[in-house]
Amino acid sequence: DDSMMAKIQSWGWDMTTLTKKPKDWVEQELPVLDLPASLEPVGFLDVEVIQARNIPRVDILGSADPYVRVLCHGQLACTGVQKNTLNPHWAEILAVNIFDPRQTLHLHKLKIPDQMQVQLCSWKSTGKDEFIGTVLFSAGELCGGLDAKGVGEGWYDVQKERKTGGMEAVKASHSQSPCQLYLRFTYTAVPMEVRNTLGATPSLAPV
Repeated sequence: DDSMMAKIQSWGWDMTTLTKKPKDWVEQELPVLDLPASLEPVGFLDVEVIQARNIPRVDILGSADPYVRVLCHGQLACTGVQKNTLNPHWAEILAVNIFDPRQTLHLHKLKIPDQMQVQLCSWKSTGKDEFIGTVLFSAGELCGGLDAKGVGEGWYDVQKERKTGGMEAVKASHSQSPCQLYLRFTYTAVPMEVRNTLGATPSLAPV
């Protein structure tokens, strides 16, 4: 809305630019890694999944059982499932640790993609859950902007990869309205002087 756009513009940066996919990114499942206990975070990111709207119909009843998965820096966290709705509300916070990819590669020989996927899926009682689409972020750019400006929030278009390549917006089944997620982000950086003494383990969802 207008008040949100005014708030974003007052920060001097537009969070929607962070969802643009670099040319070398592909829509592949980010790995969930066995992170060593000695790996210390440089910050903590809270992803509050507020709601979604205009989810396309994915089951024979013309509805969906949606939930959201956040994959970031080797970690996976999930919301609960909202049954039989195309406009779900969650208001759930998913917490992940943020690492320095260069440091993890240098000290631990562990390559962590500096990318975050916020995936929208629909639960199925049998078989594989339905993947609806995703919102892609550069974790470094997102956390850098949040570290400087505070909380960021807004509606984000859910996208999926075309069979012919590139990304396209996911649309509602009954109209051309874009499927969107409302997300709120809060980032807390670990002060340099305590990075060597502070560690954390995120609440991870079962894989």
